[in-house]
Amino acid sequence: MLVKTFWKIGCLTLCLLLTSCATKQQVGAPVATSASITSLLPVHAEIYRDALSKLQNQQPKEAEKLLKGLLRQRTDVPELWLNLAYSQYQQNKWSEAEKTIQKVLIAFPKIPQAHNLAGILAVEQGKFKAAEKHYADALQLNAAYSNALYNMALLQDIYLQNVASAVQYYNRYLETAQDDEATKAWVENLSRSLGGAQ
Repeated sequence: MLVKTFWKIGCLTLCLLLTSCATKQQVGAPVATSASITSLLPVHAEIYRDALSKLQNQQPKEAEKLLKGLLRQRTDVPELWLNLAYSQYQQNKWSEAEKTIQKVLIAFPKIPQAHNLAGILAVEQGKFKAAEKHYADALQLNAAYSNALYNMALLQDIYLQNVASAVQYYNRYLETAQDDEATKAWVENLSRSLGGAQ
């Protein structure tokens, strides 16, 4: 009996550790190129590259300033809007990021990264069904989009407690990210728990 109790405590501790490791949502790298980006004037393209560099170097405030300046010149470039939302997200400016991403979704509804970021923002606000729809929309646009697959799996797993669905999304994600050993171990554990529940 005592062994069973220690086994349960050990399993619970492992689950809590794995859960804390698995709750980081994936945003993805800033979106860098498209036909509209190549249409930027050379001076604007240089500013855009600088903004991307600042985003990648965890300087979102500086990136936001550069992107807002560019958007005063070119509102027709979706990557500018998307990376602006990303810079706001990095600064925990949830409300501003949500307003920006809504503009992207209205003007450019076929960008999976926009739906993914909208899903992440919805999770931050506890709007899990809205997040599920955004991730599903991202995956409808790109079924192999690894960040949306991971985020959908995480949503199903941690927030919606739908383990069977989570395992399916994690497995699809692992097809795109085979070197993610931590997630592989997590999914094996989930699969075993699912098998024990049946």
